[in-house]
Amino acid sequence: MNVKLLPSLFLAGSIIVVLSTSANCEEAQVSAQSHRNVSTLAKPLLRDRQPSETAQLVQPQIIEISNVRVEQTDQGLEVILETTQGEQLQVTPVSEGNVLTADVQSAQLRLPSGEFRQNNPVSGIAEIALTNLDNQTIRLVVTGTQGVPTLDLFDSDEGLILGVTPSATTSSAPASPQPDTTTPTTPQQEAPTPPQPDTTQSEQLPDDEAIELVVTATRTEEELQNVPRTVTIIEREQIEQLAPVSRGLDDIIGKLTPGAGPPTGTIRNSTIRGRPPQVLIDGVPVTSNDSNVGYQRDLRSIAPSAVERIEVVRGPSAVYGDGGTGGVINIITRRPSEDRLVSETQVGIEAADNLAADSFGNFFSHSISIAEGNFDVFALLSRRTTGINYDAEGSRIPFDENTAETATTQALGKVGVRFDENQRLQLTANLTRDRNDPSITSDLSVDLLPFERKARAIPFDPIYIGVDPPRTLNYALTLDYNHANLFGSELNAQVYYRYTRIVPTFFDGRPFDDPLGITTRNAIDDKWGARFQVETPVFNTANLLWGVDYSNANLEDELSIFDADEFDATGGRVLRVAETRTFYPRFSIENLGLFGQLQWDVSEQWLLSGGLRYERFGIDVPDFTNQFLEPIEGGNRTLDDVVFNSGVVFKPSDTISVYANFAQGFSLAPIARILFSNATTGFRFDRDVDISEPQKVNNYEIGIRGNWNTVQASLAGFYSQSDLGTTLVENPELPGTLLLARAPQRNYGIEAAIDWQATTALALGGSLTWQEGENDLEGDGDYQALNSAEVPPIKLTAYLQHQTTPGWRNRLQALYVGDRDRGFEAGSDNGPIDGYFVLDYISSIQLGAGTIDIGIENLLDTQYTPVFNQFQGDFLGNSYRFPARGRTLSVNYRITW
Repeated sequence: MNVKLLPSLFLAGSIIVVLSTSANCEEAQVSAQSHRNVSTLAKPLLRDRQPSETAQLVQPQIIEISNVRVEQTDQGLEVILETTQGEQLQVTPVSEGNVLTADVQSAQLRLPSGEFRQNNPVSGIAEIALTNLDNQTIRLVVTGTQGVPTLDLFDSDEGLILGVTPSATTSSAPASPQPDTTTPTTPQQEAPTPPQPDTTQSEQLPDDEAIELVVTATRTEEELQNVPRTVTIIEREQIEQLAPVSRGLDDIIGKLTPGAGPPTGTIRNSTIRGRPPQVLIDGVPVTSNDSNVGYQRDLRSIAPSAVERIEVVRGPSAVYGDGGTGGVINIITRRPSEDRLVSETQVGIEAADNLAADSFGNFFSHSISIAEGNFDVFALLSRRTTGINYDAEGSRIPFDENTAETATTQALGKVGVRFDENQRLQLTANLTRDRNDPSITSDLSVDLLPFERKARAIPFDPIYIGVDPPRTLNYALTLDYNHANLFGSELNAQVYYRYTRIVPTFFDGRPFDDPLGITTRNAIDDKWGARFQVETPVFNTANLLWGVDYSNANLEDELSIFDADEFDATGGRVLRVAETRTFYPRFSIENLGLFGQLQWDVSEQWLLSGGLRYERFGIDVPDFTNQFLEPIEGGNRTLDDVVFNSGVVFKPSDTISVYANFAQGFSLAPIARILFSNATTGFRFDRDVDISEPQKVNNYEIGIRGNWNTVQASLAGFYSQSDLGTTLVENPELPGTLLLARAPQRNYGIEAAIDWQATTALALGGSLTWQEGENDLEGDGDYQALNSAEVPPIKLTAYLQHQTTPGWRNRLQALYVGDRDRGFEAGSDNGPIDGYFVLDYISSIQLGAGTIDIGIENLLDTQYTPVFNQFQGDFLGNSYRFPARGRTLSVNYRITW
């Protein structure tokens, strides 16, 4: 650590720490107003001295500090402790990892609380703490989020100034002071720690706009308080914190996002507001037309270690087009640092609390970021392996669609070049691969038991012949170009290619009288597309966003039928492909979207927005022979429509915003499911149009957000309606299979969240999600409840977090899922859903130059079955009723260097 000797003007963007003793000082206080800039009063304290010479300034008297206050400046914050004897103090700085420590000699804090702490005062700084180290030394500890802060020493007429500047990785966009919480605000409320949005062109914002920005809701940077939608933002620090008690992004989103269903316990996505969401990675659509076929694995397309930020917009989107009837989840991958060279390494292990050898898994991740001139590079490689899962009763959980006995590899690379201050080009490559190697499977004999049982594991050592073992492969290439000032407008252009291949675990349909017997599938989806958008100022207070989206997707799925006799003769070991058939043929979907969106700030209190989008789908299905060897006629269809959205925000004060929104979503029906389940003899794709008509959803939403010094709260209500909803119903002709049903559908609910920073060390909060959904299958106006896989029961979350010491943080978080029997009474569920309560514990400890995270998932070792597995078990049998993991331990160590 070097103490930089700079003139006062270089303090812009820094946090100023001033030590003082004012006879009439008040108690420690926090001010969010910027009424002056101390740096204009400051001069270098050690202009002609090196850091090692600070000992020459030691004075024998003890200087008392009786007051601390925090003030926001144009570029950062000032932590002020006033004294007229600042020039007599000596400071000894030391840095280690992300922590800067400075000991101030011959001084003592005389505060009522005995110490001073401020958490998340500015982007890039996690905490500032001032304590008495001994009876003549004050210790300042500044913890950075992405790198070690730097220190400048000055004196002024008010006292000693310690100028603390966040690491360049995060200091380019200073943020508003945050409440005294020990971590970034949990994203259950609508205002977490201010981040930088994922835009390659992001420039430093004007000082009065250094606040939370969100990109996904409007496709352009917008202040969160000005967005007439309910939005949840999950930052990287929160992802890292919850990783020890989560198996993937679905777990994290389910635990932190009101409106999202609870974690499924499988590799499937949860719904949002009872409908499927559209998943984007850096703006590239991941959700495809076969996502509702049973391959709802969009959130498995990226590993949490590669994610910088997640923005979740609840409700349909007329801005992004197809696939977002439930909302939009935009996963923003990690970006190159502004530092010349930064590396991060993580290692970890997890196991069931019985420490069974076969339950152990491990994790390794390494990333490197390089910035040199106008070029920057980011690369990440990670690998996670998981062992067998054990439930709370100590039983092994059979492998099906959970993440047990899986090896996941993630590779992410970015190369960027900035041509000038306005233009930037970036190439991104992303690869994720899951490979499953199960040693146990579910015992089908439990389906014969006359009463409810959980799934039971039996040994399984499969040999696949003629087909790959279960695996998922995703890779994508993306080229982004940005021009920040093209004739006064901002241009963003993107070209991408994405490939997905999924081979699920085998399915033995013989207990359901499936004539195909034992099968698996090989689904492929490749897609290329382009996005082009321009943001043009219309006048001083209004902007017009306009552009075009285009994509061309090709999907196919091959069915492999295994030799059932050989499977039985080898004790369920050999899976030899005896025959292949078409599950659905290779068909194409061409999508064109034209959109325009106007944002008008009528006044400081009233903001209006609205726009429209023209959507056109072209579908081409060839003639084919289906899985039951029936000839099916294909054909071509062109479907188009215009959808609208409008919103208003009213801000009666600086801390409260009230909003109302109307948005339409236009989504293509799952053509893949129609082709393999509804297409039977006599079906013709271009003639039987009712089943394949798009779904148009009208969504109405009202909400209120409040963001005070120590409390953040939000409340929203929604109602969505569609004349042709898409839901799945049991096929009466083939038990164990589902058919797509089109019928009027309505969803409604309430979402609420609150976060309270009770003290400088204690934070707590929670959220409520209540939703319902119904459809009218008979068309007689009698609406019946949807199934619980689509509309889960009431969900409550809560957390309690404490900064026990400057380097030790502890968190308890709870998830409660209620009972639901409406689906069972309506016949959409085959059984009622039983509620459950789960408690997790996470502890983060600074150890050496890094941080060790300790997680205990299901701390109380509760025996329960997730909602989706209850629904699946009631539908398919006890052999599919997979319980959740019992108490599971994990330890992870990460270091940035």
